[in-house]
Amino acid sequence: MFRRYKIKKIIEKYGDTSEAIIRVNQVLSAIYYRNKRLLSQEEENVALIEQLEAGISTGGFYYFFWNLSGARVEETRTALMEIKSVRFLQLFELAVAQFPRNTAHKDTDVRQRSMLGVEDQAKPVWEQLDIEFAKYDENLHGLVFAYINENIDEFR
Repeated sequence: MFRRYKIKKIIEKYGDTSEAIIRVNQVLSAIYYRNKRLLSQEEENVALIEQLEAGISTGGFYYFFWNLSGARVEETRTALMEIKSVRFLQLFELAVAQFPRNTAHKDTDVRQRSMLGVEDQAKPVWEQLDIEFAKYDENLHGLVFAYINENIDEFR
């Protein structure tokens, strides 16, 4: 209930802007990193999209998959579908397809070993996908904003 109120206030103050999404992410990320079980599924979806965007902006798909966020590939895919992404979902799926069996393992050590095994072929693909992601051919923040508004009653 508290987060819902706080998020509504952020949206009222900042409207459909990147600043609003950044502030909402600050609220949710603080909880996500402490105990993600305290988040509703809708809140977690927003946090996962933020992790994806931050990871790719920081170091690309390689960085995203190498780090803990890479353990949440299926959940991130679902979050992209839930916000009705088309382009970012397409890029994400192309990036995941570079793994054996088209999936990144949840276990960090296994996933990292797998990455090292496909690095020569996958890294150039991921780098090209990083460039495509950076074009923001789809309004990711707009999709997240619409998703929050459509699901605000599910925020705690």
